Amino acid sequence: MQESLLTIVSAKLSAPEIFSQAYKEMKHNHPELTRMNIVVCVDELLVSYFLTDELKETNIDDNSTIVPINRNNSRLVPRIIASEINNEHTGELSMTLYERGHRGRFIYPVVIAGEIKGYIFINSSEPQYFSGVNHDNFEVYCDQLSRVILNTCYQRAQITTALNIMLSMGRERDPETNEHLLRMAQYTNVIARKLAKKNNISDDFIYQMTAYAPMHDIGKFKVEDNILFSTKSFTDEERKLMNHHVNYGLDIVNKIRFLFCNEMKSEYCVLSNIICSHHERFDGKGYPNKLKGKNIPLESRIVAIADVFDALLSKRKYKSAWSLSEVKKYMIDNSGLMFDPDCVSALIECIDELSQIHTNLIDPVDVC
Repeated sequence: MQESLLTIVSAKLSAPEIFSQAYKEMKHNHPELTRMNIVVCVDELLVSYFLTDELKETNIDDNSTIVPINRNNSRLVPRIIASEINNEHTGELSMTLYERGHRGRFIYPVVIAGEIKGYIFINSSEPQYFSGVNHDNFEVYCDQLSRVILNTCYQRAQITTALNIMLSMGRERDPETNEHLLRMAQYTNVIARKLAKKNNISDDFIYQMTAYAPMHDIGKFKVEDNILFSTKSFTDEERKLMNHHVNYGLDIVNKIRFLFCNEMKSEYCVLSNIICSHHERFDGKGYPNKLKGKNIPLESRIVAIADVFDALLSKRKYKSAWSLSEVKKYMIDNSGLMFDPDCVSALIECIDELSQIHTNLIDPVDVC
């Protein structure tokens, strides 16, 4: 079992693929297993891989009913927990697990750079299943899985560091602020989570969209100053040159494509789709490829509506900020035209939350 699991975790697969195959292998050798859930703290979000339950993303909460994963984890002592789940537990999570037939649990802390950054939860149908030899075996299994998590975190850190260096170069010229980029990440996360309730959207996909949404206009810093900073209406030729920032963005990403190893290929697709297609329109009248409807990648549709929402709500030297009611009407009027109707519905449902994000991350006075 340990040898076959080692083969799986060594494969050139994405983390979710490895976790899924690893669980199937463990389940084959231990039929008593009923559930595995891997929860990792990434950029202050809990990214969960439920392999036998519905995927759900939860914002970090110091009073989480799962297990506290917070900014104080440097004070926590990593320890493995193997215990029984019974009907005497009063916690909401324990009661839910018990009601679903889970009787034993094994909790393994994922430690990165000396801090607890996640947990691997495994449940069984037998109360004391994770004692004795099984305890030792599952400690080895979880150690191998935690190495996959560690490797994924390091790979993502390399990619985001390279992209952030490029973004910082662009911000020296581009009027878009750091606050705009932070808002884009948060808008995208909120809208994606709202859509996830009705669609099969994984935590990992939501994380990727959230992480790469701020890179949507990374190619703008290669646009000439007289166009980038213009407050006048563009001529046809100037509009063509401005629109070319999409191609510049793809050129930039392709220069660091070597960082996206085989197991990170899905992340490259998400990033490149966001850059290339967030100016496409649902009615097919956008650019650069005039994609239409659901042919536009979901991540691009979400970032598109988030970007326009922020642009309308923000004050600039050449325009006044729109009121929230005006922005809401614009979104509804352009549902099915500029925007995916599902994305519009999701945005309207959480528009107050999005507006609060804008308020909390307001632009500096000299930009307005």
